[in-house]
Amino acid sequence: MLKKINPFTIGLLLMLAACSKEGPTGPTGPAGPSLPGSISGHVKLYDMYGSQVTIGLNKAYLYLDGSTTADTVLSTGAYSFTTYLGVQMVSGNYSITAIDSGYGATIKNNIQLESGALNVDLKLSAIPDSFITSFGAYHPTGAAYDSLAFTFTSDTRQRYCILFANNSPYIGGQPGYYLYSKVLSISPTAPFVSFNVPKQDLTNVGMLSGHTVYYAVYSYVIGDASVYEDYNSGQNVYNAISGGIADTTSVP
Repeated sequence: MLKKINPFTIGLLLMLAACSKEGPTGPTGPAGPSLPGSISGHVKLYDMYGSQVTIGLNKAYLYLDGSTTADTVLSTGAYSFTTYLGVQMVSGNYSITAIDSGYGATIKNNIQLESGALNVDLKLSAIPDSFITSFGAYHPTGAAYDSLAFTFTSDTRQRYCILFANNSPYIGGQPGYYLYSKVLSISPTAPFVSFNVPKQDLTNVGMLSGHTVYYAVYSYVIGDASVYEDYNSGQNVYNAISGGIADTTSVP
């Protein structure tokens, strides 16, 4: 037999249910006013060893959203954007591309200008001379890794190289041209370096066991300042690399 529910209890439940409902969303207000502003800063250059370069800073070309060039780029590296498409710059979301001969290009995205003067510094790294003399990749029978071997020209300072792996012969430092990357430190006293790529690292990026894996190694810059994240893919873009040498083997 069903028990009768107290009218007070019914009223309380209805009141709680009414309180839990959300009302309709109100109209969205108009966007705020566009306020005048500017973007300025300094271009900074670095050599392949990560040391700052202080000459030739005014050779850089800077582009705002890929079209408007900087008003000035001084010998100190100072630059400024005060107009965009021929009119006074206003608040908004911008990107700046920096290009200089002999240096890896870079892009700084999602620059939020609200009003007034905004400072944004840009860094570029030199494209290094190729110092990799040989590279080989092979899979030891039964091993859970691929073995790689590198040789380099001698140098008195530490250097880096960067390794890429892909499941196609199109391999390099641009988005879509690598699935796996690894930066390796090269001691000045060691002209030969070996490195093992674990099977798990390759399967983690979608490479299948037994399939061909394409490797390539490039001369890299210590503290590469030209590396930036591609806005669409989320992958890093490596523009300051050179001297690629490729080889293939199989995924363990």
